[in-house]
Amino acid sequence: MSNEATAESIAAAGPDVVVDRIDAFLDDRKLTQEQVADVYNRWSSTYEADLARVPLGYNNPKQLVDAFAKVMPPGQQCRILDVACGTGLVGERLRQLGYQRVDGIDGSEQMLETARRKGIYDGLHCELIGDQPVKCVPPRTYDALLTTGSFCPNHLAPSCLRHLAALVKPGGIVGLAIRKEFLSTDPVLCQLEPEMDKLQAEGVWQPVLREERECYYGDQAGMFYLLRVN
Repeated sequence: MSNEATAESIAAAGPDVVVDRIDAFLDDRKLTQEQVADVYNRWSSTYEADLARVPLGYNNPKQLVDAFAKVMPPGQQCRILDVACGTGLVGERLRQLGYQRVDGIDGSEQMLETARRKGIYDGLHCELIGDQPVKCVPPRTYDALLTTGSFCPNHLAPSCLRHLAALVKPGGIVGLAIRKEFLSTDPVLCQLEPEMDKLQAEGVWQPVLREERECYYGDQAGMFYLLRVN
């Protein structure tokens, strides 16, 4: 199936099959990062409407931001980077809670264009994040970094955690969430927690929170992590 057909298939799906269509996209291990970004480019116009049709909802952006807010409240005037920001669901929740300085980064120009029209980000960057240091943001720029819906098959991999942590100031927070099943079913993402532990052993960060929450994505549970950078 072409990237265009993949995006159209998801958009055309009814509520009873939209999860299956999205999961089929995530499970297509033949896709490169560039091809994944192209699917999102073509999907951007219906992305939020399609997620809204997922039974029980797409709840992880709100869940992650609300967990983060308990550790770093809005009044602290922190500067936050939303990684894999997409159309801006995390950014919207941050603004609702009163965070004033939010930037975003994503690999899809069209998803970023949708986010840009909302006027909720101070700056937006287009870059595919992989095994190399992030190019568009200097190290130690942010007080916090949040990312969810990003550690999925063919999306972000555990090997990028070191480079994400490098963007955060000492004492700052890295917050991320992942669908729990990926930690045991995906051959790459099963290394996420071991990589976190490795970085902890190296003194890169210390864990602040690790918890499971229900209804992360539809009826699927999610794992949420907050880590304080050293």
